[in-house]
Amino acid sequence: MMTRQLTWKTWVLGAALSLAASSCNGLGTDAEKQDQAKQLAGCRGDATDAELQENILITEEYALGVAADLTYSWQPVLFALDFMFLWAQTLGAIPSTEPVGWTFEEGTYRYGSDTAAIEMCVFLSEDFEYGLAGTQVMEDILALDSYLVGAAIEADTDAGTVTITFDEPGPLVELLGLGATPTSPLTLDEIDREQALESLSTLALETDYVAYGVTKSTTVDYHAVSPQSTIASISQDGPLPVEIVEVNATRDLFDQVLSTVSWEVERKGADVDGYTTFTVNGGYFPYGGRIEFRDVLGVVFADRELYCL
Repeated sequence: MMTRQLTWKTWVLGAALSLAASSCNGLGTDAEKQDQAKQLAGCRGDATDAELQENILITEEYALGVAADLTYSWQPVLFALDFMFLWAQTLGAIPSTEPVGWTFEEGTYRYGSDTAAIEMCVFLSEDFEYGLAGTQVMEDILALDSYLVGAAIEADTDAGTVTITFDEPGPLVELLGLGATPTSPLTLDEIDREQALESLSTLALETDYVAYGVTKSTTVDYHAVSPQSTIASISQDGPLPVEIVEVNATRDLFDQVLSTVSWEVERKGADVDGYTTFTVNGGYFPYGGRIEFRDVLGVVFADRELYCL
């Protein structure tokens, strides 16, 4: 289950995405709110302007949260590319850094903000002594000690080889294509390193997406998953298909529930396109709406249209 253990850096990223979405398409601006108020003139009853804005805030938070998570659907691709680059550098005895923005705990990688987040697990796609295909990998696949404990790598640029000395094999050593019990030191030429990268790329990622409300008063139950795909295929094919599990929102303070009526949002390669329709019950008065999502240079924005039921 997704947790909200989020860093200051990821909070700033989420806030920046939300601000960009709001400023770019007008969602949540005074002009846009006034326009939505006009659309609901026939069903607002005696609700004041302030009450009306409280009544429609749930849709703004819902739209921004889901848009941010759809934007994050690129992150598994970047993780896969960074993973391959990390190990190409590491096995070449070149200083390298791990993918930025991810945390790892108990077999799960997390990336996100207070608006949206991704939870990703790694699985074997082939049989190893570690486990059969489909076994979850609980060790950190980004850590050298997971493969070779206490390893030190030195390069011989003249010979085009690297020599790895280590204390003992780690639990994931087989994924380097060196067998289950290699002995120290290891000398790898360019072909050996390419085979190690090819073996590492057979690891499969399974992604879980969750979006939250922009403020603590709203809970957005956006839950989507992507099927297991190998790092090799993700690196080559780009963003994974996203299957929606649940899309709803609640504001307990106002006894409001936003329920999805239709979800017609698709990621097609690098682009996100489509819309969702919904009803909102509770609060000062019920109403319906439609949110259209669009992709602009890799960032997903939301446009809101509200109407009386």
